[in-house]
Amino acid sequence: MPVKFPAVLLFGMLALLTATLDFAAQKAPDEVVSERAKAMVLVEANRYLDAYPILDKIAASFPSDVEVWTHYGIAIAARSSTLSEARERKAERKRAYGVLVKARELGTKNVMALSFLDQMSPDGGDEDNFSSANPEVEKALREGEQHFGKGEYDKAFSAYERAYKLDPKSYEAALFVGDTYYAQRKYQQSEEWFAKAVALDPDRELAYRFWGDALLNQGKIKEATEKFINAFVADPYSRYSWENINKLTEKYGRPFDVKGIFPPGTNDFGGITLDPAQFAEKDGTQLWLKYSETRESWRRDTFRKENPGITYRHSLKEELAALTAVADAAALAIKNGSLKYPHHSITNLLDIRSKVNLEPYVLLLLADEGIAEDFDAYRKTNREKLRRFLVDHVFVF
Repeated sequence: MPVKFPAVLLFGMLALLTATLDFAAQKAPDEVVSERAKAMVLVEANRYLDAYPILDKIAASFPSDVEVWTHYGIAIAARSSTLSEARERKAERKRAYGVLVKARELGTKNVMALSFLDQMSPDGGDEDNFSSANPEVEKALREGEQHFGKGEYDKAFSAYERAYKLDPKSYEAALFVGDTYYAQRKYQQSEEWFAKAVALDPDRELAYRFWGDALLNQGKIKEATEKFINAFVADPYSRYSWENINKLTEKYGRPFDVKGIFPPGTNDFGGITLDPAQFAEKDGTQLWLKYSETRESWRRDTFRKENPGITYRHSLKEELAALTAVADAAALAIKNGSLKYPHHSITNLLDIRSKVNLEPYVLLLLADEGIAEDFDAYRKTNREKLRRFLVDHVFVF
């Protein structure tokens, strides 16, 4: 799955949405505009299956409406999970992918839509998470989705609960039972079920996220923060893990302000890009050439020597080696007095290395697709180290 690091604190697109609505009102017949309004009401109520036939009918009338195409894609994806035939589900996921690509091109910032795109294959992929060795469990889950997407929460609960009784080890069944409570704002009752899902698989972020949302809606910000931290440890590369931080910054009323390693050319988390034209001897930024040299050595020789027969990829070990080369050179220059006014990228690198460890920083804030492949193995033996890094360094409001 592609690794995405959306910029944090992505708040609304009010101006764009207003312009879109104005455009729609000018170009579309009143009847179609009225249908659009009905669909948006259903979307707001999370009734995507009820919104689907309307959006399917009117989308072509709004070729530049980002909201219509965003929710149309989500509705198609939601509908796909209710279909009984695998071939039909795949075809619908493929259609959803195409619609969501259009929504992205129009500028959508909707986390759900973009997350679907992150997870989907252009051809629709082979399967979803509803598959089960017991066909009755799968049938019950898909039935529950049909009801949930129409706001029929009591019927959805019955179907999900039936799936859970048939298979108490079904993560989806436990999660979705909790979600029916959540959808009805019975937040405290939902917590028990999210806890069951977490116990079944602590390495999936959904139940932590849902649990955190339930706590947040009860005003339990500290407890919600803990769940969102666990969600980040479960999947730091999910857009939702970053969106959870957005929610907390709003609740705490403080900006996201995390110390980062940003040499000239790098402006955000998600990887280091260097601009040698901005390097200088006085502030030590020229030492970042050692980063480039080390990485080039890994691409050329080191990776192949350490991993014979395996195609090169950027790895945790390579990134650590490159950062360490810069840190060691900078520490020596500071010690011998040749570097008196180090750039913030140098001081932050040394500070993070000495106080919070570079491994979690790289895996959680610098990873690309190559580095992300090392995450699961690292988490197996270093879960608490990752959690501690997030507590001390990232979730600081």
